[in-house]
Amino acid sequence: MAKIPLDENITVQLWDKSRILAGDRYYICLEARAEIPYSLEDLDGMADKEKAYQVLRELYGEKIPYVYVQERHFIDKGAKEDVMKGFLENFYKNKLPYLRNPHFRKRSIQAKVRELRQKRPQLFL
Repeated sequence: MAKIPLDENITVQLWDKSRILAGDRYYICLEARAEIPYSLEDLDGMADKEKAYQVLRELYGEKIPYVYVQERHFIDKGAKEDVMKGFLENFYKNKLPYLRNPHFRKRSIQAKVRELRQKRPQLFL
């Protein structure tokens, strides 16, 4: 659908993942994806940042995936374009300013480490 360049070598790609469910009913989905580059310095202030950096490299390589999804199920065929238009308006009005925040990249990286520590603590042993 669209590619939106951000600062710090990040590009957000918008995808229309909508599809027909049954008859005249649709699943409407807008997906925004970005690959976030990171370095050891992005983990400054975190406990055991070297281990966290190693875990990120092993799981994701050089970039951490970022995914944002808006979706609705069982939408009438006549309303599907309006729903997608609403998703896009919401993305450009609310989500894009968040993604353009100068702290977005570093905060996203640190949030990913916190998430991994909570959900998969065995990786940090």
